[in-house]
Amino acid sequence: MKCNTISVALAAAFIATGGCEPTNVSYRGLTPQMTPMNDETEVRQVAHLDDESIVGDVNTDGRGATDVALEWADKYAKISQKLVYADRRNRELEKEKAQLNQRITELEGELKRTKSELADANVMLEEMKRDLNDWRKNVLAYRKEIRMSQTAQLNALQKILELLGGEVQTGSAGRSANRK
Repeated sequence: MKCNTISVALAAAFIATGGCEPTNVSYRGLTPQMTPMNDETEVRQVAHLDDESIVGDVNTDGRGATDVALEWADKYAKISQKLVYADRRNRELEKEKAQLNQRITELEGELKRTKSELADANVMLEEMKRDLNDWRKNVLAYRKEIRMSQTAQLNALQKILELLGGEVQTGSAGRSANRK
């Protein structure tokens, strides 16, 4: 609505001033009453105007100043709407960027905590592995000690049996016979 009001005001300003030329202002030394000296001057002026035309300017082809002013007012309104849309989109993108940066900060903190927890867990696992290896060594050593003590007990029992006058059979066949 604001753009339409501006467009109408701009068009009215162009219409009000359209076709009016001041008589006392000179342009490059020429007054409105003076005419060019020859055709080359006219061509040079036209070429000069072509160089300074606005990009996208169309040839008027006999249209009046009012039509050109209305066309430019429409172009201005369209560009203004595009600018408003671009500004809105820019604000949305900046807002999204801020949210993403905040999320990145949160995730970096979470990552740091997770890394420290992982490092602590790795240390704990290494300690558990050492304890397990120590326990295994102790159990195997204990088994060895038990076997050695049982062997010592069997040797002592064998000597007692020999002293009492009993017959001692050695080997696995003797052990299986004694068990029956």
